[in-house]
Amino acid sequence: MAFEYFTSMYDKAIFAGDYKTTDQTLDDARVVTVFDFGGPASKEALALYTAENIFPTQVPVIAHRKMVGPLRNVGIDPELVIEGHVVNNLGRGVGSWGELRATKLFMDEHDMDRFGAIAHRYHVARIALQAATLGIADRMIIPEGLPDAWDKTADQSWTRNKLAWQSFSLIASPILRIKHQI
Repeated sequence: MAFEYFTSMYDKAIFAGDYKTTDQTLDDARVVTVFDFGGPASKEALALYTAENIFPTQVPVIAHRKMVGPLRNVGIDPELVIEGHVVNNLGRGVGSWGELRATKLFMDEHDMDRFGAIAHRYHVARIALQAATLGIADRMIIPEGLPDAWDKTADQSWTRNKLAWQSFSLIASPILRIKHQI
């Protein structure tokens, strides 16, 4: 019984980097949110993936301020820049929850029905859980081939490598459940 409770606190995809894509593609998105993750190498991989996968549609892009530089380096100027500090190890900051809330508000204000989620391969499973909690999972498009670049220079130690991410997720997932964010 205790083991079942413990394992129910986690989504295996958060640890394995396996995620479910949706039937729709980024071509069906009305807006794309690029979720901040890791250090420069991770951010660059996310920006390149975005540039390679949203052109020529050129839908509006939403991104945290830490992603603006890498996105502009590949010719993308975000329509909405999310301000605020990145999440620290105490769970304070904007984080993917704040990025999702901003996406929901933007879509509601602009009468948009779908958004593309571009995120690190290991991060997107948590984002999908958070989108479900926020009530927008059915509006989320998760594309194939999301990047999985780690960066040992990242400020957030849990985004430096897979083992750090998995270890951090053991703590973060229950905390997010307690905060009703997954």
